[in-house]
Amino acid sequence: MLWASSPVDSRPSVSKVVGAERIPRERNTMRPDAMMRASAPVLLSILLLLKGAAPLLGQSAGSLTGSVRAAETGEALVGAEVRVVGSALRTLTDVQGRFLIPRVSAGSQVVEIGYLGRETQSETVMIEAGALSQVEFSVPVTAVVIEGVEVLGDRASSQARALSQQRSASNIINVVAPDQMGRFPDASAPEALQRVPGIAVERDQGEGRYVQIRGGSADFTQVSVNGASVPSPEGSERRVALDAVPVDILESIEVTKAITPDMDASAIGGAVNLVTRRAPAAPILSLEAGAGYAPIRSEPAGEGSLTIGGRFADDRLGVLLSGSYANRDFGSDGIEPEYDFGDPGPSDDELVEFQSRYYSLVRERLGASAALDYRLGGASEIVLTGAWTEHEDIEQRRVLNHIVEDGELSFDHKNRKETLEIASATLAGEHVAAGIELDWGLSVSRSAEDTPYDVEAFFVREDVEFSPDLSDPDRIRPNPVPGSITSAFPFSELESGSSATRNLDRIARADFSLPFALGGANGVLKIGAKVSDRDKDRSVTQETLELADGPDIVLGTDIGEPFDVSGFNPGSEFVFPAAATTPDEVHDFSTMFASQLDSEVDLEADTEDYDLAERVSAIYLLSELNLSPRLMLLPGVRYERTTFSADGFEWDPDSETLTPTSGDGEYGNLFPMAHFRYRIGDQTNLRAAVTTSIARPNFFDLVPYRIRDDEDLEIGNSSLEPTTATSWDLLAEHYDARIGLMSAGVFLKQLEDPIFAFVSDNDLGGETVQPGNGASAEIRGAELALQQQLTFLPGPFDGLGVYANYTWTDSEASLADGRRAKMAGQSDHIFNTALSFERWGFSSQLSLNYHGDYVDEYGDEPAEDVFVGSRYQLDLSGSYRVGSLGAIYVELLNLTNEPFVLYQGDRDRPRQIEFYEPWGVIGFRATR
Repeated sequence: MLWASSPVDSRPSVSKVVGAERIPRERNTMRPDAMMRASAPVLLSILLLLKGAAPLLGQSAGSLTGSVRAAETGEALVGAEVRVVGSALRTLTDVQGRFLIPRVSAGSQVVEIGYLGRETQSETVMIEAGALSQVEFSVPVTAVVIEGVEVLGDRASSQARALSQQRSASNIINVVAPDQMGRFPDASAPEALQRVPGIAVERDQGEGRYVQIRGGSADFTQVSVNGASVPSPEGSERRVALDAVPVDILESIEVTKAITPDMDASAIGGAVNLVTRRAPAAPILSLEAGAGYAPIRSEPAGEGSLTIGGRFADDRLGVLLSGSYANRDFGSDGIEPEYDFGDPGPSDDELVEFQSRYYSLVRERLGASAALDYRLGGASEIVLTGAWTEHEDIEQRRVLNHIVEDGELSFDHKNRKETLEIASATLAGEHVAAGIELDWGLSVSRSAEDTPYDVEAFFVREDVEFSPDLSDPDRIRPNPVPGSITSAFPFSELESGSSATRNLDRIARADFSLPFALGGANGVLKIGAKVSDRDKDRSVTQETLELADGPDIVLGTDIGEPFDVSGFNPGSEFVFPAAATTPDEVHDFSTMFASQLDSEVDLEADTEDYDLAERVSAIYLLSELNLSPRLMLLPGVRYERTTFSADGFEWDPDSETLTPTSGDGEYGNLFPMAHFRYRIGDQTNLRAAVTTSIARPNFFDLVPYRIRDDEDLEIGNSSLEPTTATSWDLLAEHYDARIGLMSAGVFLKQLEDPIFAFVSDNDLGGETVQPGNGASAEIRGAELALQQQLTFLPGPFDGLGVYANYTWTDSEASLADGRRAKMAGQSDHIFNTALSFERWGFSSQLSLNYHGDYVDEYGDEPAEDVFVGSRYQLDLSGSYRVGSLGAIYVELLNLTNEPFVLYQGDRDRPRQIEFYEPWGVIGFRATR
């Protein structure tokens, strides 16, 4: 269902490597005439709609606008469905509770409002031809009746907002509302997203970082802020690290599992849109402050946020500012064995290395957002939004490395500072004239990854004997001879480096929405275009310092302080030297011992430097056609043209020289799509979709770098094809008046040209590693979800609520060596469950998240594949409202001290076991 047009350039075909054999592989292309024939069904249906609708555009009609608010608070109701009774005209309210139907037949019309947990209301409105009519709704609660008093608690209000938006959407989405983000003990965007059906997160030091959707790699997840794509701050990959984004600055998070043609096609897994806050109808002042504690390092933590905003100039001008700060001082304890494999199975393995790792970390998360909107009159407005996040990570990694195969003990201390920054600004407008809506936007996004220092000192003791014990995979022991660890550790070398990555995106888009009538049906035809320009560069420096003439520098004698690791989670038998370097000593080592050191700049590290420019130009056409009040069809097509150029370096170890290299490419892709929604009943939907999408190669893979290490080569590939996919979705969902949801769905993703590392023999007598395209892959799965407030139970149990979802996925791909295996990152089982209680101003929630094991890295054979082990996390959160002042909240995470586990081939062959211990926060929040 997805086609690529013929490329403009005349590069040679890519070669697929299987072992030492090269099989010529033509580029995935299709002539424009064949491409048009294949797309004909979608294009023809839209053209027929145009032909039938055109004569009706001149009929007498006007526009309708208004707002929908909660009767008891006056707050905007987001995602409320607005319907014109007796027609298929419908729309949804925006984040300010406002709506617009640009073309309604003139005369008396009945307008109806639908929102979960609230009464269905209707008003009769006189629509004047060529004029803008207005109507306001104030909708009371009906969802919960307790002791004769209508109540819609915070949790129910949050669920109503998210579920109303999901129910009325044209495509398959999930929405995480702000109150829901606050109820779970989730500080960052990925941790909030892990509660959504079909979503898993990759973690770093126990914290969520990357988002995976429906079994796909994090590279398959499109991330945007207010609809504008977010550039990855990291140097090599397109995946976006979202742990820099605090939930406090967000209005909601929208997860799209079946994209529409007006969205970027780079979303094989799905798309995540971070929606920042905008000025509400009433003035707002929100304050939160908390203090935390991490027992693993006995260190405090702190967090806080502030939001202030309101509307001015007769509600025409809206202003909102939001800021967030969090600081965690924590760590982890872990072990990392490495093996020499014997016969199949772990029983004949030999221990090569064993590392005991003691991390101390300080992470600081800053975030801010701003929104300014101005209503020009009628249904037109201009909006300026901005968001900025920064994640600073200062890491101290102290390792005792038992190098069994060389008979050495090495104490290593890394001191590293890394900062990830994302900033974006968007100016957008909506304008209506003669029933035609113009929607436009200009965006600038910047991201950066800075590592100003990454210094690691090595102190090595030689001639050490070991007696490894691998009999218990949970208690692997290297067993150095007694006294080895307490003996002297002389200095070996110091590695010092820094790096900086910069990414700048500029985006311009515009589309026109034209309402039409076709017999008894109504719809909207949307035509638009978008251009995205990206510039990305990376610079890396590295040097090595070794001891020159003079006496040894001995740990514990010439440098270091007493070092206590009591309570080391993997076990008390894993000991460290009695003295260890301090962070300042590692950072200033080259200055402290300058007269005793020789340094050498590592020119080979410069092969990681690159400059890349990429442009994606898109046009799209779609029609949302309401064939009846119950049946909606959305066909459409999108075309994207991608051009790029990349500059890098080749390294020759013989002459120790760097040679500049360059590469470029150009390709086009057509993405036909179709969505179907049938409303079986007022609260029950059946949905189906077929969509097409793309995943472009990672940045560094496109750079024509060349690194030679003796006979072995590692090279980039500017001729990589993008991965493309056709996705099929079927979903049934039922909502009820108690603000609940039951849903079940299945999905299938068929991938072409997945990218893997290919290994082949070269003319130097060694091996060449290069990214290349495989043949195909497939991901299939099913999702189940349940949300329910148990208001039918007798008191006080009527305050209980249940939140649960389960996702099963399976996959198969042809790897570079020809074997069939699961896709990296795909877990068979993911589930979430939470039991909540809300009554008497008290709210609490016990939540469990499970992420099944998945392939993290492919080896030369199945026994060498590295897996991330399955992991549970149990969290508890609660709050108590103190009158009208605000609420005290408590959050406790990782209650069972569940470790992170890597294993190789077999669960009895662990490669990493890492513990974080529980941690918690207590604080106060207030909103006026």
